[in-house]
Amino acid sequence: MTRLHMGWLLLFLILVGCGPETIFVRPFLDTPEQHVRNGEILLRQYKWEDAVREFQRAVELDPDYTVAYVGLGVAYAQHDEWERGLQMLSKADTLAQNQEERAAVENGWAKFRQLRQDRNLPPLERSTP
Repeated sequence: MTRLHMGWLLLFLILVGCGPETIFVRPFLDTPEQHVRNGEILLRQYKWEDAVREFQRAVELDPDYTVAYVGLGVAYAQHDEWERGLQMLSKADTLAQNQEERAAVENGWAKFRQLRQDRNLPPLERSTP
């Protein structure tokens, strides 16, 4: 190869190497389970709106994902949106099909009640499925 060809090849490699980074799609990050995990982390960081967005994405991906509704219920309650929280936990109640999901729902109700108690609010009635 001539020097001219080597120069062009070198210039090409430099330009390609300095180009924008390739973005790889990671489908395992866009699962209901991952969004619920993200939402739970955001709740612990007091980022209510971001947590709600994560739980809502989980519901978009799987409209029957009980744990996502539990997360929404707790997130709304922590943001003092009691009626919406109550609706989401009631929806989770109706969707729960196994012991693990029922335990998650009960845990959500316990958090909901504790939040109301911490704010010196009267308890809201739990609607049964």
